[in-house]
Amino acid sequence: MGQNEMKEYANQRGMTLAEYKKWLDLQLEFFDFDSAENSPDVAKHIAAVYGFEQAPPEFFLDGEA
Repeated sequence: MGQNEMKEYANQRGMTLAEYKKWLDLQLEFFDFDSAENSPDVAKHIAAVYGFEQAPPEFFLDGEA
């Protein structure tokens, strides 16, 4: 996630950029890989940290999961 994108998410959460970066790192401890409820910014951070690539939404066809 780029610096500008991080600033936007930090503003949305009412945090400074430094607070937001610390908060993101804390999410590593609580992230639920099976949840569809994960916020996009946290999912992007986890993907970057672990080197995961996120599949595009059309990856799964209707009726498959």
